[in-house]
Amino acid sequence: DISKIKIGAFYNDELVGVMTFGNLRLALGSRYKKDTYELIRFATKTSVIGLASKMLTYFINKYNPEKIISYADRRWTSSKNNLYEKIGFSFVHSTEPNYWYINEKKLDCRIHRFVFRKSELKKKLDLFDPKLSEWQNMQLNGYTRIWDCGNLKYEMNFNKK
Repeated sequence: DISKIKIGAFYNDELVGVMTFGNLRLALGSRYKKDTYELIRFATKTSVIGLASKMLTYFINKYNPEKIISYADRRWTSSKNNLYEKIGFSFVHSTEPNYWYINEKKLDCRIHRFVFRKSELKKKLDLFDPKLSEWQNMQLNGYTRIWDCGNLKYEMNFNKK
């Protein structure tokens, strides 16, 4: 991803884990807040017990955040026995399902709806009619919507005094 902070974990000179952080994302309805970060990705090549906690602790010690938020895709994560709570995050709420676009000619490419908000359509689509809705313009250009299952939102807050 294009996160501004990328932390890697190595074992025998081999990258075995990555955790990335960035500012809150406008596409998810958030606005920039000083000292507030989003944990955007955590991935490992193999299971390493305690790695997520160690990487998160490193980030906290280096960047001294006031708050960290993260989202877990409900397609892959349940609210029970998940990594977020094991490493100190608190469950906030479940988000509503939302949609993505796919092009009928390129079904393997899912595009976030934020890319195609109505104010951007004229620049992005071959055919655009300002009298039509976002959805109608997208259909006119060979796109269809697919729906996700929503997300689980988590937060970690730090009292800075």
